[in-house]
Amino acid sequence: MTIESTSVKNTEKDALQDKSNIEKIEKYLKGNIFPSEKKHLIECANKNTAPKYFLDDLNKLKDKKYENNSEIMKDIYN
Repeated sequence: MTIESTSVKNTEKDALQDKSNIEKIEKYLKGNIFPSEKKHLIECANKNTAPKYFLDDLNKLKDKKYENNSEIMKDIYN
């Protein structure tokens, strides 16, 4: 396997992981209205019966207003 093909596989893997992460955020934060503060994101996730690992991730977020799901994903997964 060449370095180039390994790099392409890693890029594809990253893209699939990003898609999975945004799907989780959309599922567990369904009904959330933006902009939204961290505490409201956690309340929404609880209402949507998010698993503990997702709630733990939300608790690690900065105390600020989030404008959209992409901003949340960036802070959680990067």
